[in-house]
Amino acid sequence: LGLPVPFYSLSTFRAAAYATLPLLCRLPIGFLYPLGEKQEIARPRFEQFYRRAEIIAGDFHFMRYRLPSDLSGKDVITSTLTARDVQELKERGVRWLVTPGPSFSGRSFGSNVLEAICVALQEQHGGANPELYPDLLHHIGWEPRIEKLN
Repeated sequence: LGLPVPFYSLSTFRAAAYATLPLLCRLPIGFLYPLGEKQEIARPRFEQFYRRAEIIAGDFHFMRYRLPSDLSGKDVITSTLTARDVQELKERGVRWLVTPGPSFSGRSFGSNVLEAICVALQEQHGGANPELYPDLLHHIGWEPRIEKLN
């Protein structure tokens, strides 16, 4: 949305979500999320918030859109990465990179893909139970990626 409002707690985030989601759910996705070529364009904003943060978390397509060039000493939790994206984070000084699942052919998939896999695997046993996702992913050998970049 481009609002310079940081969330310092989950309760503040929930309150903002409760107040804004009824409207935001009706907007075209392109208004909220960079699509296509816009995912490759960097428009750094809110650098003061990134400087203060120790951990930066979110979808990488959205995150890249606003990231400052210097992320020295920051830890990033994200998904939907390519090998090129990992190199870019390393060049920006990111200390640790964490993704929710493994990398396949140099690409990590979004959390929504991991969730869809868990739902599909659990359907044969009576339906999805999100509390079991970590154990299920561990059982099939898919562990989070935790990599020291700098």
